[in-house]
Amino acid sequence: MSDWIISQVWSVFGAVSTSSYIQWYSSFMVASLTSVGCPDMFVNLFRDCERLSFVICTTILLETIFWTFVTYYMVIINQWNLFGLKKYAIKNKAPYPTDKEISAACEDVVLNHFLIRPTILLLVFPYIRSVLDFSTENLPNVWTIMWQFAFCMQVDDFFFYWGHRFAHHKLLYKYIHKRHHEFKHPIAISVEWAHPLEDALVNTFPTVVGSLVLRSHVLVFWLYVGCKLWQSIDAHSSFDLPFPFSPWSAVPAIGMDCSSAHHAHHSINTGNYGGFFSFWDWVCGTRIKLSSRATESAFKET
Repeated sequence: MSDWIISQVWSVFGAVSTSSYIQWYSSFMVASLTSVGCPDMFVNLFRDCERLSFVICTTILLETIFWTFVTYYMVIINQWNLFGLKKYAIKNKAPYPTDKEISAACEDVVLNHFLIRPTILLLVFPYIRSVLDFSTENLPNVWTIMWQFAFCMQVDDFFFYWGHRFAHHKLLYKYIHKRHHEFKHPIAISVEWAHPLEDALVNTFPTVVGSLVLRSHVLVFWLYVGCKLWQSIDAHSSFDLPFPFSPWSAVPAIGMDCSSAHHAHHSINTGNYGGFFSFWDWVCGTRIKLSSRATESAFKET
């Protein structure tokens, strides 16, 4: 059953790659760019239907996840109080972001999601194609997906911890990471409010490097990137939701308390540099936690 589901998911990419829409879009863009005198190097980016399919499928996946969970936290829970989940809001002495700040974050998201990220994906696709597996014959089974996902989590946590901690260095902070901490009270839409250099080196690189090292199937790559985006939104949501409403803080005993840990980080601007887990914070002595789960506004070092 699981293999059938995986094959059906993969068939969607194949259908997109061979669809008449992709072929029409490719021809349209090539003709349009040629007519205005764009260099062949740029025009050729749109001749490859597989490249366009990868960019479109990746964009649809990430946009669906992003807006679904931003709506989930900011509207369905924060405004509609679904199932009374608003009681799990983490108290914060900092004021809720203003409409102006939220609008600025939305404008930044639109620019990044619909211009910058698709352009980067178009440019780096030859490398991604040479590393990741795009074959139908080697579709991963459930076991392969599970162990590769777990590997990616550990690699991601290592690089994110050290990149994030380095971004807090006094020589770099005010030039790069300070922008992200303009949201003293983090909310879901603020998850990607970051300097471009931080976004590339601290956020994106740790997320994708595990799949690239393993030369995973692109389905594993998509699954992990999508889940990491969800986890990052959850960590900035200011809600410490119990399972099953959020899986990312389900096991605090093993340091998996993403939302409360990252909320503490934004509140006091230090400590809790990790992503999925608090392992590296524990090892390196940078662990900070709420004095009690989702109820106190005070913080204490542990």
